[in-house]
Amino acid sequence: MMNRIYRLILAVAGLWLLAVAPAQAETWRRADTDNFILLSTGGEENLREWALKFERFDALMRLRYRIPPTPSPNRLTIYILGDSRDVMEAMAGRKYGGVAGYYSNQLDGSYAVTQRTVARRGELSGQEVMFHEYGHHFMYRYFPYAYPGWYREGFAEYYATTEFDEDGNWTYGKPPLYRGSTLTGIQRQISVEKMLTRPQSELSDFESYQVYTRGWLLVHMLHSDRERGRQLNDFLLRLGRGEDRASAAVAAFGDLDELERDLKKYMGKSPTYIRGREPIAYDGRLDIVELDDVDSEFESLRLANRRATGREKTSERLQDLAEKAPDRVHIWNEIAHAQKLLARRDAWRLAYEEARENGLDRDDAEPGSIEMGYALATIEKALALDPDNGRANALKAEFLMDVARYNDEDGFWPVAREHAVVANRVNPDNPFPLSLYWKSYAQAGEDIPDTARAALARAFELAPESTILRVDYALDLAMQGEFDRAKGIVEFLVASPHSERRGKLALQQIEAIAAGSSYLEASEMKLDEDEEDEDDDD
Repeated sequence: MMNRIYRLILAVAGLWLLAVAPAQAETWRRADTDNFILLSTGGEENLREWALKFERFDALMRLRYRIPPTPSPNRLTIYILGDSRDVMEAMAGRKYGGVAGYYSNQLDGSYAVTQRTVARRGELSGQEVMFHEYGHHFMYRYFPYAYPGWYREGFAEYYATTEFDEDGNWTYGKPPLYRGSTLTGIQRQISVEKMLTRPQSELSDFESYQVYTRGWLLVHMLHSDRERGRQLNDFLLRLGRGEDRASAAVAAFGDLDELERDLKKYMGKSPTYIRGREPIAYDGRLDIVELDDVDSEFESLRLANRRATGREKTSERLQDLAEKAPDRVHIWNEIAHAQKLLARRDAWRLAYEEARENGLDRDDAEPGSIEMGYALATIEKALALDPDNGRANALKAEFLMDVARYNDEDGFWPVAREHAVVANRVNPDNPFPLSLYWKSYAQAGEDIPDTARAALARAFELAPESTILRVDYALDLAMQGEFDRAKGIVEFLVASPHSERRGKLALQQIEAIAAGSSYLEASEMKLDEDEEDEDDDD
C-alpha cells in the first residue's frame, strides 16, 4: 500500500496545472521586531514608523497590566497594505467593501491586515483598527478569564485611539469618533442592564453594534473613577469564578438603574483621556529588509492563500513562481499548503453530495480517504531541498495524519510523529508542531504520553488565541479529569460572538468525556449546524 501511494505521488508530481502569468508584483519590505513581523508594500521609513508604533503600543499595554516586557517567542504577523480596497481584496478577493482591517487567530501563525492610508476625521484609520485588534490579541494572550463581549469590545475601543508622537509620548482613552451617531446618540441605546447581563447572541444586530460604543463609554467611565474601577474588577473576578452575569453585576455594581443614570450623565461630559508622564522608548530589535521580486510576489500570494476564495488560481500562480525560483523551500511549502486545503475542501464537498444522494443530513457526511497526492509530492520537493526545514516537516506530519485518519494500513501515525519532532527541534517555540505531536496520539486513539501532554500545554501557552488549540487543550484536560479547568478555558470562546458556537460545542464535548466518551467520540460531535469561526474585522 505504501509503495502504491508513493507511486501515485510520483505520478501526480509532474501534472502541474498551467498557470496564468501574474502581473508585476509590488515591492514588499519586512520588519522584524521583538514582538512582531511586519510586511508592507510601502516605503522603508513608513514601515519603521509602524514598527515603532506597534512596539510602543505593546509596551504600553504591558506597563498598564503589569506584563513582563520580554520578547514574544511567537510573534504576531501584520500586513500593512495600501488602502481599504487592498484590505478587502486580501480578505475576500474583491476591491469593494467597508473593511479597514482584520485579525485572524491561527494555530500555524496568527496574523492581522491593515491599511496605511491616513483616514479623514471621523473615519476609521489603519492604526485604530490594529490597536483595536491587538487589544483582542493581547487579551487572549495574557488575560485569565472569559470576559463578556461588551468588556472585550469596550476594552479594545478604549485603547484603539492610543496615539504616540515621534518621541514616544502617548495618550489613550480618546473617544472613537469613527463610531459616529452610535457614540453620541441618545435614542434607542442598549440599556446597561441588558449589556451587562445578556450574552451577545441574544442581542439584535443594532444592539450588537452598540456594544462597541456603549462598551467603550462604560469602560471609560469605570476606568476614570477609582471606586467604579474597583467595582469593575470585582465584577470581572466574579465572572472568572463562575458566577452568572446578572448576579455578578448586581453584587459588584449595586443598583444597575443607578449605573445607567451615571452613564448617561457621563456621556454628557467633555471626554477625558490619559496622557503619559514619560515617553515610551523602544531599543529592541528592528531589522528591515527589502524583498526581491520573487519574494515580493510570494508575500502577495501567501496572503491571498489565507482566504478561502480563489485558492485554485493562487495555487497555480505559486507553481508558476516556483518555476522561477525552484530552490526556495518556502514557495514549495506554500504550494503544498494550498493543495492540502483544496484537497480537504473537495473531499468534504464529495462527502456532502454523497450524503444528500443517500437521503442523509449534511452533518452525517463523512469524507473518504483524502487524496493528498499533490500536496505530498510538493512537500517532498521542499524536503529534498532542505530535509530539516521546520515548516516542511510540520506540513508533512499534518498531511500524513490526514491520510491516516481514514486509512492507516501502512502505519502513517508514527511517521507523522517523527516529522513533528523534527519540526519542533528546528523551532521549539512554534506551537504548530507541538500541537501536531499531541494530535498524533489523540487522533490515532492511542494512550497519550506525558511528553505529548506537555507539548500541548506549551503550545497553548504560546498561542492561547488559537481556537483550535484552546479546544484541544481543554479536551485533553477533560481526559485527565480536570473538568472545571477545561470548561474555564473554553468559556473564553463562549463569551465571544466570533467563537460562541465552537465554545458551546466544546462544552458539550467536555460533558461527553465526563460521561465516559473517548476523545475520538467527543471530537466527532457536532452542533445543529456547521459554522466556522469568523475573523474579527472592522
